[in-house]
Amino acid sequence: MVKAGRWSETAIVGIGLDTPLGIDSNEVWQLILNGESAFRQIPSDLKLRNYKAATIQDIPYDLPASDRLSELAIRALRRTFDSAGLPIDDPNVVTVLGISYGDLLEGAPTDNCALSDWRARIRKSLGLVKNPIIVSTACSSSSDAIALGLMLLRSGRARTAVCGGIDVLTDTKRLGHSALGTLSSRDLRAFDVAHDGTLLGEGAAFLVLTSEKNHPRALGQLLGHGAANDASTMTAPDVKGVGASMAIRRAIVSAGIDSKDICCYCAHGSGTALNDQTECAAISLVFNELDRLRVFATKGNLGHSLGATGAIEAVALLMALRSGLASPLAGTTNVLPGMVSLVSTKAPVRLAGNIGATVTLGFGGYNTCLVLKA
Repeated sequence: MVKAGRWSETAIVGIGLDTPLGIDSNEVWQLILNGESAFRQIPSDLKLRNYKAATIQDIPYDLPASDRLSELAIRALRRTFDSAGLPIDDPNVVTVLGISYGDLLEGAPTDNCALSDWRARIRKSLGLVKNPIIVSTACSSSSDAIALGLMLLRSGRARTAVCGGIDVLTDTKRLGHSALGTLSSRDLRAFDVAHDGTLLGEGAAFLVLTSEKNHPRALGQLLGHGAANDASTMTAPDVKGVGASMAIRRAIVSAGIDSKDICCYCAHGSGTALNDQTECAAISLVFNELDRLRVFATKGNLGHSLGATGAIEAVALLMALRSGLASPLAGTTNVLPGMVSLVSTKAPVRLAGNIGATVTLGFGGYNTCLVLKA
């Protein structure tokens, strides 16, 4: 086994979270452990496959998507800086924002809808000294933003990075997933034999990373990251799991650990047949002899928040490792045969370690894995 070395010195010293189940990470995690779900009927004039979705209830859904996106980003980032005791105007902090389409699919294209213009508005509204770095890699956007933050710290180009992601629900996205057939006609049932699609959500999550050793606010460590691309079509993943397993193995090497050190796996768990098949295959390829591995997923609780999902799930993994518990799969009742021993559908399960991995599988073949330690 490769021993963890200097890379393990990247500490997580703050969290900012905004989800359909709330903003306090401990309270949200307890609701997830309890199997709570944020889905409700969100009306639309469009003909959709399903009208259920998970939204931030105190930001009205009928506001323009650009306003909702900016409000969510600003308040989540303020909360993140506060959580680490960082002044927002600290010139030494690098901010990395992961986002998929945001509000860019809404209405006719204009010069004001570019992500570069949006980040400038966020910088001005918050009072950031530097423009944030934008990362957009479909559903892996915020995972890749966190990975970039880690790379900036490892290279010495930054000592503190605020990184994560944000995305909002829109009718256009709901219509798109209806047309693609990736939206469930019933409920999101990750790794269930009756899975037939995902349900959408929204939210934001950010981690504060620092290279400072023995930081008094340390919640855990970001040990490593890995990525791979297996695009075969615009939307379908490689169901053999080769690309996803490659990302996981690269993250394990980056972390300086062995696969047997990982006790917990936060799955993408979108509930689509192809994604679930891909992830089952990847888990089997990497962890085929690991009896203590426990798998959980949060999309049955929070929905698929697209560009924000990786960061939200990184926070969920950190909370799982800190609590020593993996949550049950909300909405799942009849588990796929290959996953029966790895997941729970009824109650939280105890973890046998403090290192875990979280994986995102994005359209376009974007596979990203992060390894965290509590």
